[in-house]
Amino acid sequence: MKKVVILDDNIEIRQKIKRILGKFIADGFKLQIFADKNEIEGLNLIFRYSPDLVIIDLTLPKNSGMEVIMYLNSNQEIVANSKIIILAENPDDIRTLNLSENFIVFDKTEKNIFMKLERELAKFLEVKEKASFAGRLKEYSANKLEFLNKIFLKR
Repeated sequence: MKKVVILDDNIEIRQKIKRILGKFIADGFKLQIFADKNEIEGLNLIFRYSPDLVIIDLTLPKNSGMEVIMYLNSNQEIVANSKIIILAENPDDIRTLNLSENFIVFDKTEKNIFMKLERELAKFLEVKEKASFAGRLKEYSANKLEFLNKIFLKR
């Protein structure tokens, strides 16, 4: 089961992202979704659940979302195990930082931001599912070969 943390102070955006993720759940993907509007609680969710995906708004009310992103970027365990999508009103502000390749920045002022986000989520889930499917296929092939060897070697 994939875990997703959404950190955005705008309830409408959190709900839209949850609806997008709900489409994937309806298609059979197993997702556990956690969301919060507060960066402190959001960080708590990230450390408690070690999510596969974090979606974070750059403009958070108390501490700057930039501070949270810099903190996440400095934590190698999180960076190594999570894809982090940043929603920014001015993506150029964040692109100048030296972020890990696991960070993706979206311009949240774009008209089709949610379509882009949905495509990115589909790519993320597909890659994970394909890798899982490839592993099962390899295991099945190995078991099938072992079974056939037993049958034909007994003769």
